[in-house]
Amino acid sequence: MRRVSILLVALLVCLGALSQEPAEGTSLLFDATEWNFGEIDEVNGVVSHTFHYRNTSEGFVQIERVYSSCGCTSGEYSRRPLKPNGEGLFTVTFDPAGRGGKVDKEIILTYNKGSEKTTLRVRGKVNPRPLTPEELYPYELAGGVRSDSSFKAFGKVAVGRTKSMTIALVNTSAEELEVAIEWEKQSGALEINEPFYLSPNEKALVTVTYAPTVENTAQSKLLIDEFRFVVGGTPSEMLFRTSAVAEEKHKKEKTTKQ
Repeated sequence: MRRVSILLVALLVCLGALSQEPAEGTSLLFDATEWNFGEIDEVNGVVSHTFHYRNTSEGFVQIERVYSSCGCTSGEYSRRPLKPNGEGLFTVTFDPAGRGGKVDKEIILTYNKGSEKTTLRVRGKVNPRPLTPEELYPYELAGGVRSDSSFKAFGKVAVGRTKSMTIALVNTSAEELEVAIEWEKQSGALEINEPFYLSPNEKALVTVTYAPTVENTAQSKLLIDEFRFVVGGTPSEMLFRTSAVAEEKHKKEKTTKQ
């Protein structure tokens, strides 16, 4: 008998918890609950859509709480109670800043003392704004020339082999500039294709190659190089670093059956 009582109490607790979840609204009838913005250009800023609704109940209804699935999505509406058969507007605003790609956001609004809810959804696709040279090439060198990086880690490079990576540069100035290299720390295993010239607004890839040999790895297997880009005769304040680990090649020994 005691076990039956415990099970009955547990069942009542579960039912009580379920009853706290608001049911989909019937008091407020919306003209639609979804809207597709289609393609959204981030450069044009926020977009919005207004949903229309009507109070189909016999009493006053007030929207009490609004929950958004994202801080980029918000809702504007009247806080005043809506009389029976009265009509209202609910405007959903979406901010596409920094949110390129697919959009699928929800706003949940509750009313009738939290017993009812309506879920509104907006969809679309954000076309991201073009990135500026400062964003694509965040490292300022000198004379208006910028770089996409300040460090390159090559990992393991076998002795007798080569491994290359590239550094992207852009000239944001109105002048043609010569770009050269000034070494700070040189392992002897790093090769760079320089000097060269950059025309105004020209982009270029600087190839840096580690070519470890028995000679240049005799002192250390850890290769570290440091250099500065010299733009139009002016060394950059930024020190560029590269690193690699020279790895000996091991030949597989052949075994013969006796």
